[in-house]
Amino acid sequence: MPISVDGFRGQAIREGLIGGTFRLRSIDFEPGALMHLRMFLFLGLVVALKICATPSHPDVWHVSPLGNDSADGSSARPFRTPQRGFAALDGGRDSLHPDTLYLHAGTYAVSGSQSYTHSTLHFPADHCVATAWPGDSVLLDGGESPTNFLVSGFGNRHLTLSGLHIRGVVSFMACPFLRLADNDIFGGVSDNPGLGFWCNLLFFQDNPGARIVNNTFRDVVHPSCQEGNDAIEHYGAHEGDAPENVEYAWNTFRNLSGGLFLKDNPEGIRIHHNLFIRVAGSAVKGSNQNGPAYDPRIDHNVFAHNGGAISGMIDLARFHIHNNTFHASRFADFHNNWGTDVTWEWFDNLSTGAGPWSLFMGYEPQDGPSVQASALYLDYNGYAPGTGWVDKCGKGCLAKYQVLSAWQAHLDSIGRTEISERHSFQLNLALSDTGSTDASGFRPTSASPVALIQGGRGGVWPKYMGAWDPEGRSWIGACPRGLGKCDEPGIAGGTGNTRLPNSVVGGVRVAAGRNGWRVVLGSGWENPSLLLIDARGHVQEIASWNRLPAIDGGKMLEAPTTAGPVFLLVEEAGRRSTRILPIRTR
Repeated sequence: MPISVDGFRGQAIREGLIGGTFRLRSIDFEPGALMHLRMFLFLGLVVALKICATPSHPDVWHVSPLGNDSADGSSARPFRTPQRGFAALDGGRDSLHPDTLYLHAGTYAVSGSQSYTHSTLHFPADHCVATAWPGDSVLLDGGESPTNFLVSGFGNRHLTLSGLHIRGVVSFMACPFLRLADNDIFGGVSDNPGLGFWCNLLFFQDNPGARIVNNTFRDVVHPSCQEGNDAIEHYGAHEGDAPENVEYAWNTFRNLSGGLFLKDNPEGIRIHHNLFIRVAGSAVKGSNQNGPAYDPRIDHNVFAHNGGAISGMIDLARFHIHNNTFHASRFADFHNNWGTDVTWEWFDNLSTGAGPWSLFMGYEPQDGPSVQASALYLDYNGYAPGTGWVDKCGKGCLAKYQVLSAWQAHLDSIGRTEISERHSFQLNLALSDTGSTDASGFRPTSASPVALIQGGRGGVWPKYMGAWDPEGRSWIGACPRGLGKCDEPGIAGGTGNTRLPNSVVGGVRVAAGRNGWRVVLGSGWENPSLLLIDARGHVQEIASWNRLPAIDGGKMLEAPTTAGPVFLLVEEAGRRSTRILPIRTR
């Protein structure tokens, strides 16, 4: 008797297995053959669908010193050179399925390029990862200076570079949601005909949503690398109402001519839990000649033995500097070359100063900003003896103060309680191991007045002074045990609401829920997607806002079960994603 299998087509379409027209003509069969026919058709369809669904290439590639560039790049037959491995990347399908290049243990000689947009090792597409095989030590070696540009990305989204030793310069331009993590980058010097001679380790331009975490930037040594040549040139920009929201966290900057140079208008940038040590010039400086920068935040950093800690901050609005520790580093230098506005907050900081003048509000002969004109908040700071303050008192005039009481009297004459320094003190700070070469030192000892004086601004801000959380919930600098131990104070354990970076669109709050993480979005979001990304940059969970259960004024998103922290992102069609914050899983 004849049968029709049109019903099978309908079921397959409903289950999302196939699309289009599927029709088998009616046929005659012997009784008892129906089962065999159904099985044959089912198996044939499964095989056909599997073939159609299988990508034309793998999404994982391998490079090994024992490999061959004529091989297929599999784990059994790896490529020989990183150049061949990067060339094989042609883009992942999405954040859930990136193209991943694993580099296995060894030293790979790479001849650097003078091009900072398309260097020798170039990410050619979106959703690509280049990383060391877990546990392997991998060196991309650009040789002696000038090393020029070894790794670059230009115009692609969701790129990750992680776990590598790199002697040379890394460059990323127009790469939203870049992740640069767990790398050791050193010795970089570029000699580009268009740019001139630069002593860079990272050239960074217009990469909104980027996270530069747990890296070491060190040892730029060249006769031409004089004081002021910066390890990172950061050109930031935002489009319309979308903030840049770039984060530098848990990095170590060591033995450099200059540190992190912020240019243009990097809105919403945050620099936290970094160690800046033995930087000859300024550890962090800014020169925003192309428009104001809004809401930068520098907090929970250690600055030690630098020529300057924070300097040249020009044309900044709502600039927050809090909970930093400064040792033998001129700690703030708000000079103004162009007469543009700087407004800032300074609180919960500890400083031994570099004497005799450590806090500058202006430079002669420039007409720099006065405390009255520029300070939004100034209080709850601890200063060591020898600290000095300078304030602009008129064109060509700098008022200098060598003891805190005189400085406080000057501030009292202004008549603004929020910049009174009334709760600040000037005593021997008694910091531990100030000769340390990593972040293990520079903590207040039990003899420090910081432990005796109830300090800290409090409220939504920390209730302690200095970079180190007294409860030991966070590391500072490149984490020696991996990113899993680097948790922001107030986030570890997931207790209570956490203050988020300023300028997050619409406002976002994250708090611990009963079964996961409660996310509260303000107005302006239209059905965004929430992504949880683990410490290696892999997406663990993705959920549509409309499909999440409502709870306590927000929506509940279950945390993944992976160990270590994860990172929550909010992404909306037509709008660049906004990184929110790291959270620890249960």
